Amino acid sequence: MLGMVSSHHGHPLHGFSRLQLAAFQQTGTDVGRWLSWHWDTVVLDALERLHVQAVGACR
Repeated sequence: MLGMVSSHHGHPLHGFSRLQLAAFQQTGTDVGRWLSWHWDTVVLDALERLHVQAVGACR
């Protein structure tokens, strides 16, 4: 698990339908894919840029 999304309510929630549970599952899948894409592109690109700048500054 890379992360977790939660919501807080004044009372427990019960009785989700199969459709609602499927929507929760799909949302979790979609968010997980986005987080993976973000890490593999935006974060790694930013780290690479910092590395290049640091190496350049040392020369």
